[in-house]
Amino acid sequence: MFVDIHDFKSAIAVENILIPYKKGRLSDDKKQRLPKEKITPEVCFEVLQSTNYARNIKDMLLCIAELPVAEQAQFKEVVLATFSQREQPDSIMEMGENFARLGGYSAEFKTIIQPVEGAFLLSSPKLSRGFRGAEIRDVDLSLYDKLICLDIAKIYLQNKEKLPQVMEFSLADDLDFCGSDFAGVKRVVFRKKAKVKLKDVRHLPAHLDVSMCDKVVVNDVELTKPNSCLKSWKYNPETMAMHTKGENLSGVWDFSAFGEVRIEECNLEQTENFLFRDGAAVSFGRVFNIPQNLDYSKCRRLEFSLSDLDGVSDVRLKDEGEVHFISSRNLPPNLDVSRYRVVEISYCDLGNQQNLHFMPGAEVNFQWTKNLSPQVDFSECRKVVLDSCDLATVKTFRFRKGAEVRMWGAKNINAKIDFTPCETLFLHSAKFGNEARLMFKNRKQLMKSGLDFEDDWKGKFYLGDTLQGQVMNLFKRKQR
Repeated sequence: MFVDIHDFKSAIAVENILIPYKKGRLSDDKKQRLPKEKITPEVCFEVLQSTNYARNIKDMLLCIAELPVAEQAQFKEVVLATFSQREQPDSIMEMGENFARLGGYSAEFKTIIQPVEGAFLLSSPKLSRGFRGAEIRDVDLSLYDKLICLDIAKIYLQNKEKLPQVMEFSLADDLDFCGSDFAGVKRVVFRKKAKVKLKDVRHLPAHLDVSMCDKVVVNDVELTKPNSCLKSWKYNPETMAMHTKGENLSGVWDFSAFGEVRIEECNLEQTENFLFRDGAAVSFGRVFNIPQNLDYSKCRRLEFSLSDLDGVSDVRLKDEGEVHFISSRNLPPNLDVSRYRVVEISYCDLGNQQNLHFMPGAEVNFQWTKNLSPQVDFSECRKVVLDSCDLATVKTFRFRKGAEVRMWGAKNINAKIDFTPCETLFLHSAKFGNEARLMFKNRKQLMKSGLDFEDDWKGKFYLGDTLQGQVMNLFKRKQR
């Protein structure tokens, strides 16, 4: 006898159903418990229609076990339904075997626990591989037409040749179907805010509702074509992500259905143009021969990592957007980043950037960069990060009032720097040369900055407008 789950309830809600039969109801004055009641088949079927959670199922069977053996006979259908097309852990399986032996239906019990092709499967910790039964991994589902996961948070069904026709994931928030074949899959139900990976999936369903998901990752560029199955899906473009790698992207490609686009290890020599949706986040990794006329004007975030931008004259995206250059070479000369809220340039040579200006309130992140222009102007930036940068070429720094400045590990600093407007200052492991002239608001700002001078440093520093002696002397005065 198969009992499907029609009215899913949480473990606590089912626990409340079983309380009168496990512990007894509370008295009206809430001061003591009344004697335990006898559980009934009707209550058991209510539990089975609500959950397959192992603890609830075990509590239900324990309530039955407390009854006299003669009264347990009326629960035969309940016991069989507990195992009919439901996977149960070993401890519950042993309880079922004991009920069947005492009731004289062991043969029927052994038949019902065998997997049957085309049967439903209601998941439980026996399916799980991982912490507290929180995951499904490497499970053979080829015999089943329907999979219902009620208590599993992470689903890893990778490289499966056959999946159930219907799959429902009520609690799963992380699902990975990479490399699996969806031929024959008719319906998949995801929970709200789930994250789903569909990379290298074959035979994607013609109709799929992923509109409730937080993120859906695909890598099949065929989905960009007008006649692809994506046209019949229900989806939110803002949560759709296209991650393509090593493809021959010749001609014009329409990525307007995707809020996130990642293109890796591609030669774009034959690419005519990419069409991005308004507000898209686009990243290029290890790409070369990038066309000059690519239109990024709708992108809110643009990233080039390990890429060659030779021949690219300029990069323009939405106002107040984010631009990131990471370990890339041949950056366009004299980049105009004055309209962007976030600017990151890491592991790059800025020798061809003579006039970098930033918008008011910008966040600037330079890491392991070199050859910064002497005219670089941080005076409008809300946050400035210069971690591990070679600043030998910079002669003057200016910061805005209330700015956060971080120069961890920066080296070859011989500039005149006024730190007095800074609200937050980090100078740990920074290396200042003897030509440096540093101005601090007061002794507290200096001490909190983490500044650590060498004993033989000959540069000058100021507290307010007052010229101080050697920094080491200041530290010694504080100790006294």
